Amino acid sequence: MTESSRDMSRRGFMKRSAAVAGGAALDRAATARATEGGGTGGSSSASGARATPGFPYVIDDRGPKGIALSSWLDKERLGLVLNDFQNFCILEKYGFTNDYNQPRYANIVLPNTLRLVDRFRDLGRPIVYTILATRHEQFLDLPGACRKVLARDLKMSDGTRYHLRFDDEGSRPPDELTPKPEDIVIIKTSSGAFNSSDIDNVLRNNGISSLVFTGGISELCLSSTVRGAYDCGYLCTVAEDATITGSAEHQHWAMAFLGGSYAWVTSTGEILKHLS
Repeated sequence: MTESSRDMSRRGFMKRSAAVAGGAALDRAATARATEGGGTGGSSSASGARATPGFPYVIDDRGPKGIALSSWLDKERLGLVLNDFQNFCILEKYGFTNDYNQPRYANIVLPNTLRLVDRFRDLGRPIVYTILATRHEQFLDLPGACRKVLARDLKMSDGTRYHLRFDDEGSRPPDELTPKPEDIVIIKTSSGAFNSSDIDNVLRNNGISSLVFTGGISELCLSSTVRGAYDCGYLCTVAEDATITGSAEHQHWAMAFLGGSYAWVTSTGEILKHLS
């Protein structure tokens, strides 16, 4: 190696070392701020609350799953997800509704979702819609068996086949939940948004690390998206009374499984109380 190339190699190593040291210093500074009560992490206490480097949250035995409430619902890093609020699972003619979920949607799910939407708009926090749909006339952007389902298997109450192209009526949100220009709309091509869309990049680019989930279907796409978010490091809160489901039994088990490992499952009222 020549003298000049050794110098270049040495300078490169020093730059990389400085970058690593700088990152470590930032982590230490963030940890110190959170522990002292600043930043997003809350404060330390005799109960053992302590900051965690990396994704900014505070360990606190008093909070859900041992994480501080101020981290789950951090107003500076929080986003609201309306997962698959689409006409095909809401309007009676598409065949999904029944005597259980139709009144539940009208009397519980929709009012609670609107309360959350209003609060997030008041806070100026992002609202993210996920839409299960295809952008391709021949469904070529859909994976595996999902292509068959969206291309051939969907039928209305009268037996008429329908599709979920992104501009079809069945794909659109209901009128009460029409996205506003400032909202983020994500088209996904499978059950889980984190598997089949750019939602992770979009959230990170907007500084979001904690999510409140609404929508459906609880035992299907909602569960897939929440688990995907968990695997990517997000703190996931599920508003149980703002989710769409096929039956009481499905709802029970979906919330039990999500709440067991992947999310803090709670009520709309509890969330709003901490966002007041």
